[in-house]
Amino acid sequence: MLVSSCGTKRQAQSFANIATLLVSAAGGSMVLRFLMPVSLQRLGWMTPTTWTIEGYNAVFRRPDAVAALLLPVGFLHGSGLVGVLGARLLAGRAERI
Repeated sequence: MLVSSCGTKRQAQSFANIATLLVSAAGGSMVLRFLMPVSLQRLGWMTPTTWTIEGYNAVFRRPDAVAALLLPVGFLHGSGLVGVLGARLLAGRAERI
């Protein structure tokens, strides 16, 4: 969705690289989340990376894995849907210009 708002291919590539690194870092794929400051841990909950890691933890570390997966899977599906719809709206706007 965010790349759909870029004007050129170069902007989209640069923006995608930076956004991927920032989201991955805040989500806990580069540094364990419990080692981060509390404010960054809270910010991480807005990233798909955190929810994916929580889903893996639910499968491998919790006895009630199916029930624990509902929230992470729901968030990932919801954020994917928002991303697709937002990208479609931005692409539609670009087609009208």
